[in-house]
Amino acid sequence: MKQITFFAVVLFLVSSSNLLAGDKNKKEIRPVSILSLQDAEVEAPASMFSFEVAVDAPSAYVYKGSVLQSGGWISQPSFTVSLNLPFLQNENYSITPYVNAWSSIHQKAGKKAATTKLYERDFYYGADVESGDFALGFFFANFKHGSTTEEEAWEIGNITVSASYSGIFLNPAIEYFSETDLLTDGAEAHSGLALSLEPAIYETDDISVSISTLAAISLKDYYTNADGANETLGYYSVALNGAKTISDNLSIKTSMTYTGMTCASLKGLNEDKSSLLVLSAGLAFSF
Repeated sequence: MKQITFFAVVLFLVSSSNLLAGDKNKKEIRPVSILSLQDAEVEAPASMFSFEVAVDAPSAYVYKGSVLQSGGWISQPSFTVSLNLPFLQNENYSITPYVNAWSSIHQKAGKKAATTKLYERDFYYGADVESGDFALGFFFANFKHGSTTEEEAWEIGNITVSASYSGIFLNPAIEYFSETDLLTDGAEAHSGLALSLEPAIYETDDISVSISTLAAISLKDYYTNADGANETLGYYSVALNGAKTISDNLSIKTSMTYTGMTCASLKGLNEDKSSLLVLSAGLAFSF
């Protein structure tokens, strides 16, 4: 209860601090930032490499509708290295390759003492392409839980391609994803689409508040019904997001996300839960 209260207070402060005084998870898609490159020249980056260290603390870990951890303390640190090559950046477009390491660390209360465990570690290899109001993203990722000697271990290969457009109020985006079980010989890939909108409801130079909606659609057995057949709609979510820039290098963000699970496969994984509210707070430092 203390953790939920903390998240709610942080969300309120970020969303309302400017009003009182007078930019914009796992794993959501690694966000593709939209830069307006039409009205000004792009300055050459000061360094060939840029770095970001970030950490999020959600009240539950939900991945594409699957509740992987609920309750206890969850910490999700990440480290990103981006490559800024001058010949890939000009006034018309920019292409930024990157690598990212992400992990989810869980702590749960035990009979004698709390236990802390590295639940998952992921590696992303991708690139962001930006041109005016359009943005494209691509990455290959490896998701790993446990070791190969553990009965509940799993390792997933993920390929994701995304596109977004910021030229209209709704900020629409689409994402295609395909995942394969890397520990099972001959395993088939399962794929789907995520369709989202994220209109900004309040923006200043250092504060943004937005509402995002998302629907996840199964293309090939990513979500299934009670008979094991493909189920079109897997889950939907609605979120209130807040972000505040503290300095040129430091920013904080909060979110409150309601997720509704609509397919039998998700309800089975989630112990028949059909919905969940998740509060999250995080910070990011770039250099």
